[in-house]
Amino acid sequence: MAHYGDDMSFLPYNNYSRRLNFSRFDTGGVDTDVDPNALSSYIFSDRGLYRPGEEIHLGNILRTQDWKSALEGIPLELEITDPRGMQAYRQAFNAKATGFNEFSWKPSVSAPTGTYSAMVYLVKSGHRDRMLGSTTVKVQEFEPDRLKVSASLSDQPVIGWLNPEKVSAKVQAMNLFGTPAVNRRVTASMTLSPTVPSFAGYADYKFYDPNKFNEGSEQALPDGKTDDKGQATFDLNLARFAKATYRLSILARVFEPEGGRNVAAVSDVLVSSSAYLIGVKKTDADLNFITKASKQSSQWIALNPELKGQQVDGLTLEWVQRKYVSVLMKQSNGTYKYQSRLKETLRDSHPQTLAAKGSEISLPTDEPGDFALVLRNAEGQELNRLSYSVIGQGNLSRSLERSAELQLKLNKTEYSPGDSIEVSIQAPYTGAGLITLERDKVFAHQWFKTDTTSSVQHITIPADFEGNGYVTVQFVRSLNSDEVFTSPLSYGALPFKMSLAPRTQVLTLKAPELVKPGETLELELQAPVASQAVIYAVDEGILQVARYKAPEPLGFFFQKSRLEVDSSQILDLILPEFSQLLKASAPGGDGDGALGRNLNPFKNKRKAPAVYWSGLVDVGPSGTKVSYKVPDYFNGKLHLFAVSVDHDSIGVTQGGTEVRGDLIITPNVPVMLTLSATG
Repeated sequence: MAHYGDDMSFLPYNNYSRRLNFSRFDTGGVDTDVDPNALSSYIFSDRGLYRPGEEIHLGNILRTQDWKSALEGIPLELEITDPRGMQAYRQAFNAKATGFNEFSWKPSVSAPTGTYSAMVYLVKSGHRDRMLGSTTVKVQEFEPDRLKVSASLSDQPVIGWLNPEKVSAKVQAMNLFGTPAVNRRVTASMTLSPTVPSFAGYADYKFYDPNKFNEGSEQALPDGKTDDKGQATFDLNLARFAKATYRLSILARVFEPEGGRNVAAVSDVLVSSSAYLIGVKKTDADLNFITKASKQSSQWIALNPELKGQQVDGLTLEWVQRKYVSVLMKQSNGTYKYQSRLKETLRDSHPQTLAAKGSEISLPTDEPGDFALVLRNAEGQELNRLSYSVIGQGNLSRSLERSAELQLKLNKTEYSPGDSIEVSIQAPYTGAGLITLERDKVFAHQWFKTDTTSSVQHITIPADFEGNGYVTVQFVRSLNSDEVFTSPLSYGALPFKMSLAPRTQVLTLKAPELVKPGETLELELQAPVASQAVIYAVDEGILQVARYKAPEPLGFFFQKSRLEVDSSQILDLILPEFSQLLKASAPGGDGDGALGRNLNPFKNKRKAPAVYWSGLVDVGPSGTKVSYKVPDYFNGKLHLFAVSVDHDSIGVTQGGTEVRGDLIITPNVPVMLTLSATG
């Protein structure tokens, strides 16, 4: 209950119906721990995929919620469980001052294959308390990829769409040690799928193509072989699909010599025989609820395949009225029944030219009803349309049910502490409002008042704010506003994130571009501040099979948090001034699953994979050097990683080194054959 002078108001905060519903806004995410000392742990592996008997390397980064509390000496426990859920490894340890620890564990050669889970637990009073973080790795038999394959459908980057005549399917295969993969068998298939054209630079436009592809199609292509450049081309014969618009995808597989092992690549592109596509810009106004005799306009544009504006002459713009009429229809059982059918009546038409920069076309609003502007070419083919409804007398109920929409835009999506956020607000009426910065609580607020329906407001981010947050706006209709049949309260929320630059280390990892098998690979890592780091190198062929992704510890510790503030209000109960109600007109209108556990009793002896793990090393501005002797039997590419951690920041960097000998022989035989095999 609140008092101001002789005025009094109250808010039943425990009444759920008084809470604002933010479900239609992007407010999802993880829960925020209110305890600043709450611990969380990020665990990563060096490659994610191992054979039985190969050593697994893990890194663990520990942090508190506020990144300020001391970490050294916190008792923790690492547990690894096998695919059966049984404990395979356990190690108690204490956190280092930087919060960075590393582990190595080698499963037996007869270990069950499948997914292993690694979990870090907090230990209290000598007993396991709660889990702080986890990751998974796979243990299975596999062969590393020896090829890198890419597929393309055009020699140049595609900005918009391709004409069928310009589509060129090309596959490029390279050995991971840097040379073209010559004379390799290539299989390919293409898929044609119906699609609605949309383009990133014109997200506010709705495009339509009358030549759209109605049914999908999937076809296998004749096999091919790579040439001396490692390339193979395919004739797609798209002429049979002329005058159609579709999404074209190609899946190509390049095989090892005389074998079944292969590496796949996918490419897709929008294909259309149209010389241009017409787009209509989505307006901020509610096109289903336009006031009679009000001024409304629409933006139309024609784009060529390079997404540049194009002038188009010889078009016809039609204004049609859309009505539902009752039609007596014969049913399947022989009886007759009235059914509603949409009927379009041409009201007006005139020639129309679209300028290269786009054209503004007014919407006729002189009479109530449902209408559409239809643009046609010289052949009478519909190119696009814009439907809208004009409200008139006799539809008060619909106006009362109408929701007041608040349109919000931010000047950026990423900010630094202390920045001022510019909030563009388009409201359905004039009035006053409240802007807040929220997440698990309200961090800042700003009251404002505006005499226009469109305004730009500002709110400052606190200097110690990190992670992500939400700009929420609650806007109340002015007592002098004529929009008396809309809700007096409109609101909205937009997410924003903070820059991670203050928490990011910029690392420098130096390595030679090329070494020979058996040589020593010298690596040097530099960090801007004294830190602890781990440097590791892995065969690119293993990473391709594992679909391994570089560690992203900052992305983990600063995951998007959900909006946890509940806002209750009674502003939507405000009644309009009676004088404004009398003046108002009554509106109207209508309208990779888990792997199997297999043990091979006839296991072949394999050479160790080309993998290096430095363990924790001290690093700083002066740099730290480590070395790794490359196996003399390895040819390929080593993917290099470095993860550096100090108390306040984390850095991750990547690099690569090709390993290539003067003479390379790559045998390709079935894995069941051995030197002693007889037939």
